Amino acid sequence: MTQYLYLVGFAPLLPMLPLVVALWLRERWNYREIKRLQRRHPLTQGLLRPPGYTLGQEVARLQIDGAYLLFEVVIFGVGILVIGLVALATLGLSFGVSLVVSLIALGAYSLYQTVRWLRLLGELRRKRLGWEGELATGEELNHLMRRGYAVFHDLEGEKFNIDHVAVGPGGVYAIETKARMKQRREGVEDMWRATYNGEQIDFAGYSTDAPIEQARRNAAWLSKWLASAVGERVTTKAVVALPGWYVTRTGKSDVNVVSAREVEGMVPKTPSAPLTEKLIQQIAHQLDARCRDVAKNRTPLR
Repeated sequence: MTQYLYLVGFAPLLPMLPLVVALWLRERWNYREIKRLQRRHPLTQGLLRPPGYTLGQEVARLQIDGAYLLFEVVIFGVGILVIGLVALATLGLSFGVSLVVSLIALGAYSLYQTVRWLRLLGELRRKRLGWEGELATGEELNHLMRRGYAVFHDLEGEKFNIDHVAVGPGGVYAIETKARMKQRREGVEDMWRATYNGEQIDFAGYSTDAPIEQARRNAAWLSKWLASAVGERVTTKAVVALPGWYVTRTGKSDVNVVSAREVEGMVPKTPSAPLTEKLIQQIAHQLDARCRDVAKNRTPLR
């Protein structure tokens, strides 16, 4: 009889069995109904990527991973405790010794899962901050549509993404959003002010040139790709947007750094060398085709 005691450890999984069976039966029924009715999705083409689309997908994935991890901790934690007690009991050990050994194993397992959980939460916080920052910049950039600009978000490059692209009479702009937490530092009064000297951004005591270099690389790639796509030389202006920060500029550079609320003002109202309407349409067409991939290959409605 003792060999059957191992099954006790799987007792926490029994309440999940009816749910799994119900979900499987529902999917089978839906599949048959879809084939019988020949249901099709009403939208025949992909949708444009919204601001922060990639980060939004990662945030959703991390939230699901967190739910699965919590379920795993509870189910397998109970399983380890029960199976450990039963297994050690079959070896002839006393209940007290079996309990201590099982608790040690459960503690080691819990510590491992706690580390995983903390890492997941940290990554989730960072991704969510970046996602919300791109949403904020995207909202401000959409105002440019009133001035004849086409605005695209989350343009996929070669193993990287350009957060936003705007094209209109004033030219083509590749905008990189950097959402950064504000932190009070000793000797710094304005914790909400970022200073740009043309080479680095000082976030109230922390300086970095990484966003500048990234925006410059993105703009160079976009210029090259658009020139190949439309068959004409295209110059892309690099911009870094800092949502929630006040920006003080003390130097000049080929990369412009602005607050998210200043992105509309970065575009000149009367450009010195405006793009032709034909070139704007060609560029917008290429960007539209590259960004229109949300839910492109849909399954029938369920």
